[in-house]
Amino acid sequence: MTPLPPSSRLRPAALTLPLLLALAACGGGGGSEPVREPTLESYTNDHDKLNRVRLNKAANRADDRILAQFDDGNPASPAGYKELIAGQEKILTAQNLTKRLFVEVIGEVDTANGPERVTRILRITADTEPFQDIAQAKGEYFFRGENYVWVSLDGGEVLSGSKEADGLAFMRIDFDTKTMDIRLETELSPVSEVETKLTASGIPFDVNSGAFRGDVILQVRDPKVDTNLEAAGELLGNVGGNPAYVNYAHGLVASGLYTVSGRDKATGRTVEADGVFFGVHEHLLGTSGNPD
Repeated sequence: MTPLPPSSRLRPAALTLPLLLALAACGGGGGSEPVREPTLESYTNDHDKLNRVRLNKAANRADDRILAQFDDGNPASPAGYKELIAGQEKILTAQNLTKRLFVEVIGEVDTANGPERVTRILRITADTEPFQDIAQAKGEYFFRGENYVWVSLDGGEVLSGSKEADGLAFMRIDFDTKTMDIRLETELSPVSEVETKLTASGIPFDVNSGAFRGDVILQVRDPKVDTNLEAAGELLGNVGGNPAYVNYAHGLVASGLYTVSGRDKATGRTVEADGVFFGVHEHLLGTSGNPD
């Protein structure tokens, strides 16, 4: 996939308290560059007016330079880094969604020790077109689509997870209660290394902007010992498009991302995960039914 040009409004990640303290300790007198904390951003692009959410895990200026090579006018993958879900462009093209949704995951990969493996995530981006004719929206709307996740257990290797169909297994937005419910899944298969399930209900949903953001729980089945682990995290994204019912479908789309970091309460084991999802109103997938 050819990434979109960078937004002219793209701004430096906000300094977190640990980073501010580290900078103060340095006192401008040299020393190693402090490692940044991951940041979550939400804003509207200037170049295409899509609503963006972004997880930036660039740890230093070297990572910034890597990301800049994906964002320039002639984007290319620097050696050892790549866009991890470029194949999703076929899905978006088939559904005529390339100008309505954009998702991108940039990661570091290891190709020196056998088959290519993801070693870390640098950045996740999910863009969604803005709402149209929002005054027509009422009641509930349902979505299905794709989901991708990268998981590390106890600081070990990164496991890539996906699902052949409907990784975004369930998503419901309710304009009356102003909430969103969601279930995301991945499976263990020849092309997916880890089985996961993320569930959340009652996530706050802004009926005017289409934005949603809230706490989630991710369940992970350790493929080595067949044990279920879970940890808490955060999910954010946007719904956009036209809620009007035209040609037997509502023209709504959605995308978002999530990040998880914590310990499983039962075992004390650590779970780290970052994921991205996108989908459309289920009528656009050919689901029969009456208007919502």
